[in-house]
Amino acid sequence: MTAPQPTTPAIAALPGALDPASFSNALQLPVIDQQQATDFDFLLLRLDGKLTLRDTRGKTDVDICIDFSSPDTRHRLRSGGARRHPLSRAVNIRQSPLPLVCDTTAGLGRDAFTLAAAGCRLVLFERSPIVHALLQDGLDRAAADPEIAEIAGRLRLYHGDARTLLTDSSISPVADVVYLDPMYPATKKSAAVKKGMRALQTLLAADKTEPAQSAEPLLTLAIASARQRVVVKRPASAASLAGATPSGNITSGKTRYDIYAGQYPSQHLAE
Repeated sequence: MTAPQPTTPAIAALPGALDPASFSNALQLPVIDQQQATDFDFLLLRLDGKLTLRDTRGKTDVDICIDFSSPDTRHRLRSGGARRHPLSRAVNIRQSPLPLVCDTTAGLGRDAFTLAAAGCRLVLFERSPIVHALLQDGLDRAAADPEIAEIAGRLRLYHGDARTLLTDSSISPVADVVYLDPMYPATKKSAAVKKGMRALQTLLAADKTEPAQSAEPLLTLAIASARQRVVVKRPASAASLAGATPSGNITSGKTRYDIYAGQYPSQHLAE
């Protein structure tokens, strides 16, 4: 039996949401008035100066924005939590110089910002134009915040499919570490997933460019593209991605980081 295809959500923007000078202007969303808002699943608007995605599908609206200057984030930065984070250990921040990381599935940018706070430089890829616009807005505001501007300056964000961008030498330098965070598979316990993450999953599912798009080809490409290692984020109890056996892993709570040896030098010496 053929699995049902995801329904494309209806998305519109309220006046003032889209800055003509920013990437978000290229989204080409209809701009509506408040009276039309109930006709759409998602709305882009500005709340307190932040580009915000409003999920209107539930009994109550859920607002999603990216704010790297939140009190919780500032506390983690001051306490040095970024360098102790299991992801930082997985990418091996103890080496000198610190690794250049390519985050192929940037999403809401939390993992990337953690690594940048630990001192790494990162190139970020995000294929969803809506999520990319939210993330770019969050990075722009972070760059204007004196306390975290230096961290934001270590991040370069691009819009597009990582399977294409990883092979574009004009965009993607040879990374020491390639990081993958594929969407966790849906489970019967999906009610436990945060509402913001469910909205993100809806957008990414609807943005698929091929019916059976999978992270498996990306893993193969990542291993061939990484100078040192590939790190894949997985649920702690899940099987390894594509059945590939990692060379090691780091587990913390419900999350596991699988580590694969990069093959860039051997793959490209003959080129």
